[in-house]
Amino acid sequence: MKRVIPLLLCLLALTGCVQLPVEDIAEVRLVGDEGVIYAPKINNMPLGYEACVQAGDKILLDFNPGRDQYGNKTGFSSSRYTLDQLSIQCELKNEPDTIFEDKSDTNVYRLSTRIWFPCWTAPVELISGLPIPYSPLTGYPWDSCRTVGIPAMPAQQATVRAVARASWIEVEFVLPEQDGTYQLEGQSWTSSNVIKIMIDEPGLYTVVHSGGEVYEFDVPIDWFFIEGEWPIDVGPVGVCG
Repeated sequence: MKRVIPLLLCLLALTGCVQLPVEDIAEVRLVGDEGVIYAPKINNMPLGYEACVQAGDKILLDFNPGRDQYGNKTGFSSSRYTLDQLSIQCELKNEPDTIFEDKSDTNVYRLSTRIWFPCWTAPVELISGLPIPYSPLTGYPWDSCRTVGIPAMPAQQATVRAVARASWIEVEFVLPEQDGTYQLEGQSWTSSNVIKIMIDEPGLYTVVHSGGEVYEFDVPIDWFFIEGEWPIDVGPVGVCG
């Protein structure tokens, strides 16, 4: 945000006093409601459909915008969001569970889906540098002779945390009201002191007034991100897998 203080001089008869400057403010505003991440579907069912998931099960987490069979919204509130970060922490483990990309489909749909094996923190294969899934998974290394399993643990709760990034947001550049016209860099001149536009990147934006004044606006990167968090119960691990 930039503050602009026009110099207003008022010469008063007999006294010659100077009036204090009047302060005008130029600012950038986020337009519209921020997006929301509703609970994702798990294996195409609502997150809380089952009492709990079982350790080692193959779980598909789907954050694409949708609804469950009851009509409740699931995943992202808008298709302009895609999954940026996903972490799952079981309360009885020090390490977070490993999250795997869904490589079974080349469609853009999979950008917001992930595979999770509850309670599984994967070792890394030295050749490919990729984590090894708990059970065979498309696009990942697999060793049928692997003997490492999931340690015995009682039932516990896992916390799912997701962060999504918007492909674009809508903002308003608000300028002081004055005679003349304004131009946002790369756009046409306008007489309006409010310039509304969709942008796909954060950072510095410049607006020039026909009188020569330059206004700089910093669009924060935080405006492009939304996040959500959900608990999910994980069943006990009776023996090592």
